[in-house]
Amino acid sequence: FKKWCVSFHGTKFDVAKNIVETGDFLMPGDKLPDGIVLQSVNCAGRQDHKVYSSPTINYAGLRFYARPREFPDRRSGQVVLQCRQKPDTFQIQGETMGFRKNGQRDLCPHVSDRQVEWTTDARKTLVAYGLMVRTWEKDQPPTKYFVSPVDRD
Repeated sequence: FKKWCVSFHGTKFDVAKNIVETGDFLMPGDKLPDGIVLQSVNCAGRQDHKVYSSPTINYAGLRFYARPREFPDRRSGQVVLQCRQKPDTFQIQGETMGFRKNGQRDLCPHVSDRQVEWTTDARKTLVAYGLMVRTWEKDQPPTKYFVSPVDRD
């Protein structure tokens, strides 16, 4: 497990809770316990039967993926799962959401946008082991990192 790569998966709080409880990263096309077929919501209309992760939290933590949630104490927050990913079971690709077309440049000084998405269709090769939570005052969202053109109001 120590030789597995570190990656990050940004998602909504309720989805993160389900992943932590079950250990399963579901893919578009999977049937949920209630019979509903899972649809992708952050893939520009694609329904690829794979899970996306990233070697950088700056990309996985974009509000586009790690959807913010408001808390009763006038704070907001978002969650990213820190994962281990089995080598040779994922493909590396550039960002596919078109952020570069909108003038966005590399979000992370350590990872090029041309290598920022990892995809896998191999089950049990992506394991969450950390829960990264970021909070802020409700009316003062962070401006450094975790921001993309689609995040802007």
